[in-house]
Amino acid sequence: MRRVALAFACASCISGGALTEKSAPPDIRYFSVQSLDEGDAGAARDTSTRTPLRLGRFSSSANLRTRIVRRESDVEVEPYEFLRWTENPEDYVRRAVAHTLFERALPFEQAMAGQAPMLDVEVVAFEEVHEHDHHGGRVALAYRLYDERTVLTRGLVTMERSARDGRIENVVAAIGAAMNAAISQIVRDVVAHTR
Repeated sequence: MRRVALAFACASCISGGALTEKSAPPDIRYFSVQSLDEGDAGAARDTSTRTPLRLGRFSSSANLRTRIVRRESDVEVEPYEFLRWTENPEDYVRRAVAHTLFERALPFEQAMAGQAPMLDVEVVAFEEVHEHDHHGGRVALAYRLYDERTVLTRGLVTMERSARDGRIENVVAAIGAAMNAAISQIVRDVVAHTR
């Protein structure tokens, strides 16, 4: 009986201490990417000759949510435990696409309805690339431009940009640069297929 009481007392001390101790909350850090330069957003343009274009569905792969991911190999991606995006990657891409198409001096006017061509984009990759001592950012965007009758163009654009070093701030900047380069490529294709 005495052994049982002693064992119970020791177990209570051990578990009670572990259960009542407070540990420091995890240090979660949040990041956002920069979109294309807005320097020419106010450029004068003739709105009477602009082609209407609708933005359709913007989505991302299931593993791309608010947790920042890094690619360790061609077949392995891993999310960071405490590094987060402030928004989902498709939100950054949608905003940057809209800015590029409708706020810069391009021949497009944003349509909300009607028979204007529609652009859908899926974010396939939005990640840090880590190979040996090299750190960078990779973004892959699948897109489809279509009207009421046919698909006008489609494709997958993958861009990679190097980071100055492995610090997460520089990796995020590299991901943003890769996103901007991929969007520029898509816009060139959209312009070519709506003329």
